[in-house]
Amino acid sequence: MDRTLKQAYALLLAFEIFSASVFPPKLTLPHRHKKECIEKRVVSLMTPELFELKCRLKADGYDISSAIEDSRFRLYWPEKSKVTKDAAKPSGNFYLSPDFGFYTELSFEQAVKYYDKNRKWLEKAEKVNNISGAAEYIVAIHQIESNFGKKTGKKPVFNSLASMYVQGKRKKFAYNELKEFLSLKGKIYNNYFQIKGSWAGAFGNSQTIPSTYKNYYKDFDNDGVANPYSTADSIGFTANYLKSCGFEESIKKAIYGYNRSKRYVEAVDVFAKELKKRIKPKQKTNA
Repeated sequence: MDRTLKQAYALLLAFEIFSASVFPPKLTLPHRHKKECIEKRVVSLMTPELFELKCRLKADGYDISSAIEDSRFRLYWPEKSKVTKDAAKPSGNFYLSPDFGFYTELSFEQAVKYYDKNRKWLEKAEKVNNISGAAEYIVAIHQIESNFGKKTGKKPVFNSLASMYVQGKRKKFAYNELKEFLSLKGKIYNNYFQIKGSWAGAFGNSQTIPSTYKNYYKDFDNDGVANPYSTADSIGFTANYLKSCGFEESIKKAIYGYNRSKRYVEAVDVFAKELKKRIKPKQKTNA
């Protein structure tokens, strides 16, 4: 983009932001959603920040006009993290508390069943990535992240990332991830609101963000698509990512690369070691 075009773009952006602040148009919002929006503190106006996002993305080749005019579009206020709040209490690691539901007998029973059912993919993941002993850690991560795909999030990833940008928190991260997400249209989704995940834009069984998905997800079961909701593909992704984070050199360092929380690392490590004791030896299968 030459200097003249940059100046023209800057003037257009300034004008649109000014117009939005003086005459903020309302987004299309059916009457049936009004109560829901009030209860969830959803922003229902086109803010200057949203106009800025729209213009920046358009300059990068992504037109989100139809998406932000869609009745499914929402801008959410930040949510308080229960884990962060409770983990700071003197009682210790919230991830390992009965309230969180991760380190429980039921959780271990589910993990053993998951391991046995997917032993083929877990063994293949270890072999392909040359990370011996990673199977139990992969299972532990899938348990704590999404309860093996049962809890992958309910907020459209598009909405979550747009909200993060508009809020001004981690703005650069949100913009880059939103671009990565938009680049996936036609590959893993057909409409902007199809992929749902967490408030931070993580989605799928492994709770990955768009850029990480693009870099590390593989079509592990060879069905033609790297599906973030596929058990096999998610196992392949987690193994691939742990390898990239140095699993062979340091298990805890690799887990920290997955989630930068010392309590998370401790919880996954403790769970995986206990799970290993509960897994019955079985003849190796051919992946």
